[in-house]
Amino acid sequence: MATKEQVVADRTFATERYILSTMPVLYLPLWKTDSGESGDSFISSDGHGFTCTVTGALWTPTGRVFDGSNDNILISSHASLNPEKLSVEFWVYINAHADFNSIVAKDYSGANNYRFLSAADGTLTWALRDKNGTSNWEVVTAPVNSGEWIHVVGVADQVPTSGVGGIVGIYINSALIKADLSHSVTEILHGSNANDLYVGFTSNALDGRIGEVRIYNRILTPLEIQRSYLATKWRYQ
Repeated sequence: MATKEQVVADRTFATERYILSTMPVLYLPLWKTDSGESGDSFISSDGHGFTCTVTGALWTPTGRVFDGSNDNILISSHASLNPEKLSVEFWVYINAHADFNSIVAKDYSGANNYRFLSAADGTLTWALRDKNGTSNWEVVTAPVNSGEWIHVVGVADQVPTSGVGGIVGIYINSALIKADLSHSVTEILHGSNANDLYVGFTSNALDGRIGEVRIYNRILTPLEIQRSYLATKWRYQ
């Protein structure tokens, strides 16, 4: 009979093979023991091999703990993190909701930024700024519970000047919660964004845990999102 450790090792191997087959441009399995110590760095588990610098954010078997103060993981800006089609996927455990607590963010100022935030009203916000770097944001929100693990995917297609076409949507535990097909903000994901990518912090810090993060340069399909949710949820139960 297989031991618990063998079962976990087998499931981990199978899950990682599946994830890598989906070709993320960024993959951070923060539950891994080799994902860096505080004040240290580690290499992302994707084809790019990004250097990821850890501040605080202590390791646990289900991911990194963020203290709500200044803990973060920083990945320096790279062109592959500014795609014209975008999916951002992660597992998060929010201890307490507060306004503008950052989970994943390509910074918070300037043009073509994107970020996921936890808000005091118990929602997650998926926000994308236009190419001019004005105060205009395309925003979708979804209610989520604190005190439990949730699987989140935000998708965004390039929104043209006309505002017709493109999609900005958010999935929670593989269910589509909100999708905008008509847009008050145009020219999203048009052009470059030289800001660094942060996990757990930008101007406001997350109080909670993050298990893993993936970024894709394409729109994940509903079936892909469901498969990913089912393939990874065992680690967070």
